[in-house]
Amino acid sequence: MTFSCTYAIENGDDSFRNYALRSARGMGYLIGYRECADNMVIPDVIEPDEANAKKVEELRATLQEIENWDEPEAQKQADLHHEFLVSAIRRLNWLRRRALPQFGGMLAKVQAWQPPTPEHDGFKKFMAEMLEHDLRSIPTEAEADPSPISGKEFKRQRMHHLKEDIVYYTDRHAQEVKFCQEATKWVNQLRASLPTE
Repeated sequence: MTFSCTYAIENGDDSFRNYALRSARGMGYLIGYRECADNMVIPDVIEPDEANAKKVEELRATLQEIENWDEPEAQKQADLHHEFLVSAIRRLNWLRRRALPQFGGMLAKVQAWQPPTPEHDGFKKFMAEMLEHDLRSIPTEAEADPSPISGKEFKRQRMHHLKEDIVYYTDRHAQEVKFCQEATKWVNQLRASLPTE
């Protein structure tokens, strides 16, 4: 079996530099380039994905919007959120009443089934484990509808969660920037160490 980084040697490319750069895609800092076309040049500067930075911008905009809510708007949003929670909990309770007997019945059928060969025993176990997992995740007792909260409290909670999310995504972006700086340094050190052929 020829590895993706060695196939070019088979086809006559005996450049150590090319082999080393192809091999670098299979590990460490450049693993993200593993599936890229071989003729794609590894950039001199590895740039971070901006998804986390964009998420921070979105969260800050949402936070600014919520900070500007007056009391009637905050109460309206609290009431809408309460309606959503009540609906979700009622659906979960309905699902629990409906699903518990169905999942339990299907589990009994799986347990009663005789696999045709010993090779099918693992499949039987897999089916049972999926049902058992889902059964554990379904609450056995109905949840009560949540109590409504004031608009002021809802606004405070939303702002608190948004601030936590901003810290989280800011940290993730900083980690990615640091990783990309280290990757850039690593790949440039690698290139400098390789002979130009």
